[in-house]
Amino acid sequence: MTCKKCGMPEILLSTPQYQYLESGLENIYISPAKIIACERCLIKQLQINDLELLNSTITNSILLKPFSLTSADLRFLRQYLGYSINDLAEIFHLEVEIIFAIENNQEPISPQFDLLIRFFYVKSLEESFSKIVATNLIEQFSQIDFENQDNSIVLINLETLPQYYYLQSS
Repeated sequence: MTCKKCGMPEILLSTPQYQYLESGLENIYISPAKIIACERCLIKQLQINDLELLNSTITNSILLKPFSLTSADLRFLRQYLGYSINDLAEIFHLEVEIIFAIENNQEPISPQFDLLIRFFYVKSLEESFSKIVATNLIEQFSQIDFENQDNSIVLINLETLPQYYYLQSS
């Protein structure tokens, strides 16, 4: 393989863990990761065989996490399902500025809005992709800890997609 920018040969690097900042989420880690790199341009690109399955796995990890949604979570969900900020504001009968403020961490996400968002996206996924996100949602959602901050990371093993793990960060 050659670099698209400079034409030099690219190298394949392996790393046991990679922080997947390209997702827009700081707590997503990929394991094991293969990175294609150009030593001359210093351009690095994560090699992903099934981006749709990876994004679907990230979506499920957000919807089913046992803590409050973050502003970055809300933005990822909205973008993954192809909604604009205007779409979301219209659907929930809110001002665009409120959705913008929530996504930019200027307004908190109330527990009620958090649950409404989760149910909305679960239903949207089920209708769009004809797949069940999870069973016993009421039970899972009733156990969400809205009091404590989420300090967990999500570890996604590319070799066992769609499996993921919540790990407590230090």
